[in-house]
Amino acid sequence: MEVWRRYSNRPELLKPLVSALSKIHNDVPDDAHASQTVATARPDARPTRLADRLSAADVQRLIEEYQTATAPQLAKKYGIGLTSVKKLLCQSGARKRQQ
Repeated sequence: MEVWRRYSNRPELLKPLVSALSKIHNDVPDDAHASQTVATARPDARPTRLADRLSAADVQRLIEEYQTATAPQLAKKYGIGLTSVKKLLCQSGARKRQQ
């Protein structure tokens, strides 16, 4: 406990830190703070939910094409991850292709 009291209140270290923070805050315009908090506001950003990226018809086509194509090929064709393809196939109950 004695060590905690002795080293916890160090004003000589606090003053430079406060000075550095105020310089950083003054150098950055106010609108920059707002743009950092809203990272998904970019118009070119892709939707993150799988349901927003593929329509029901696309999912059905993907499942049908699984009989003739591999999962990595389907992932590349539809622009989604391999895990997403496997998730869709599993949810639909699609059986593995005969090799």
